[in-house]
Amino acid sequence: MRDEDLTTGALFVGAGIAGFALGRLVLDKRRASAETTPPPSAPSSTAPAAPTPAAPTPTQARPSPVPTRPRRPRPFDDADDARPISSPDQVDAPPAPADVGPVTSPSQVEETPTAAPSPTAPSATGSSRYDARAARLIRSAPKRAARTRELIAQWPTFLDRYRGGLPRGVFAAVMQMESNGQRSAKGDARLGEVGLFQITEEFPRSVGLDPRLRHDNEWNFYFAGVQYNQGATRWLRRYRSLIEDGSRDAWLLSRLSFAIGDGGARDHVKRAVSAHRDVAEREGVYASLLTLVRAGGARKAGSQSAAKVAYRIAVVCPINFEIGELAEPGPYGLPVTLAMPTGRPAPR
Repeated sequence: MRDEDLTTGALFVGAGIAGFALGRLVLDKRRASAETTPPPSAPSSTAPAAPTPAAPTPTQARPSPVPTRPRRPRPFDDADDARPISSPDQVDAPPAPADVGPVTSPSQVEETPTAAPSPTAPSATGSSRYDARAARLIRSAPKRAARTRELIAQWPTFLDRYRGGLPRGVFAAVMQMESNGQRSAKGDARLGEVGLFQITEEFPRSVGLDPRLRHDNEWNFYFAGVQYNQGATRWLRRYRSLIEDGSRDAWLLSRLSFAIGDGGARDHVKRAVSAHRDVAEREGVYASLLTLVRAGGARKAGSQSAAKVAYRIAVVCPINFEIGELAEPGPYGLPVTLAMPTGRPAPR
């Protein structure tokens, strides 16, 4: 090989080694610069860190942006729910705001007084006004049961003497519903309703007695017991094949006659049994009546609107009995003929 060829090869090799070394030097400088320069998005080491918001404590609750007015609790004796229900001509109370849903049982009562019961059943009355009354009545059930126990303790002798086949708790609950135990209570002046059970002026006459006797407490008990026992007897005779002796059904229907009038009660029961006889045979006559009313079958009775009649059939009467059963459970029995009070002064 010639000397000039060797010289040329050596030059090429030297140039390659020099290029490789220069490239490594540039790459190392760039890598060192990238490792020592902070990323653009990172905050400056001298800038203060943003404060972390502290978790709120129970005493730091945020106030509502909209001021609210505390709700005033309703009185216990609320409108029509605590008034006597024996008068078919009873005048309606002013409408109450329909602020709650329909309910049909004290089992829907909430522990918190202002909590609305859950609307788990269809409207019982077809009227938001009376559904609201029903809700208030059912919310008051525990208080009414407590008051009923007080009345049982206050009047045990007369309750036992004149209840007949009606359980003592239910008989006392009727008194609570009618007068809340107020001896001087007065209901519909046109009917002359007075006393613990709101006995009308006409009823004593119907059994051959002086209506002035109803102003005496014991006679008031007696007239109430006679009225309910006679009513249960009549319903047993009317529907002998459907109502069992000593059943709750007969007593509920007797209460219904007192609430909406016997004529209105007979009309509604007749239509209910005709339209829902299968329900009457399987579950009872009053169950068929509830089926009729919940399907919109209530009618006007006397001066009472169809909505009020539905309210009393579907809510007031059954709830009144449930309150009595809650206050003091007891069996239903056959209606009996009651003995009149003895040793009482004759009215002047």
